[in-house]
Amino acid sequence: GPRGKHIFGTVTMNEKGQIVIPKLARDVMKLKSGERLIILGDENEGLALVKAEIFEINVQKAIEMAKIKL
Repeated sequence: GPRGKHIFGTVTMNEKGQIVIPKLARDVMKLKSGERLIILGDENEGLALVKAEIFEINVQKAIEMAKIKL
């Protein structure tokens, strides 16, 4: 696959809706215990996890770009 793109395998959701992020995925993505993640969803495509700090930076950039175009 393309450099920087990964498929980490499958996970199983328990009865509480919890999943375990595979160790390789945590290591590659540099995820630490207690880290905040945003869950994004598309009813046709599925779910994605994004580090909250990255999501917040990108939202702020989008807001600034929208101000420029007004």
